Amino acid sequence: MESGTMSESDIDLDDALEVAVQAARGAGEIIRNTFRIGIQDQVKTETDPVTATDYACEALVFKAVKARFPTFEFLGEESHDGEGSKDGYNMTDAPTWVCDPVDGTANFLHGVAWTCVSIGLVVSKTPVLGVVYNPISEEMFTAVRGKGARLNGDLIKGADQQQLSKAMICTEFGANRDPQVLDLKLSVVGKVVAAPVQAVAQTLNSHYATPIHCYHPQRLLPPLK
Repeated sequence: MESGTMSESDIDLDDALEVAVQAARGAGEIIRNTFRIGIQDQVKTETDPVTATDYACEALVFKAVKARFPTFEFLGEESHDGEGSKDGYNMTDAPTWVCDPVDGTANFLHGVAWTCVSIGLVVSKTPVLGVVYNPISEEMFTAVRGKGARLNGDLIKGADQQQLSKAMICTEFGANRDPQVLDLKLSVVGKVVAAPVQAVAQTLNSHYATPIHCYHPQRLLPPLK
């Protein structure tokens, strides 16, 4: 069957998840072996660094998923061609592996342990599984559509905290520092703090799962009213 005509039901998601987990562990070993050894920034942009570790991890993930699913597309942060759509990513309805090989490169460069390998599988532009692995803390987050999310094999769920005054909110600023974008981000954080919220944390995406009550990725959500 051509990959462009495949649907979610045509794919063994358990098999795909195992492949993604093993790829994440392999890339995680590269991160662990190059963590805090003085690896250099190759400067993609001033606020969005890239290193030899990013490229090595992406190559490993690409080889691993292509070996098992050779007809699936692959979209890696460091290797995409930046053409074909308004936001620079070529996404079709075909099954597509999506990879951020070092999610949190700036943290990695500065020896901060909030860094991970992020791998997802998208079918018909819908995410069907995801793996986020922090090799420093040995935290493996996995999720399959309709089957919940797990941390190191144990089921996890979103917090049921309903009171903002008792919540911890996690946010990030991302690489875009355009004045208009930065003003919006600071405005949102200011409104959250003034609400008031009990605590606001700046952290990497994978760390929201257990102690954080709400994660507000600034580039995705509208400003709070």
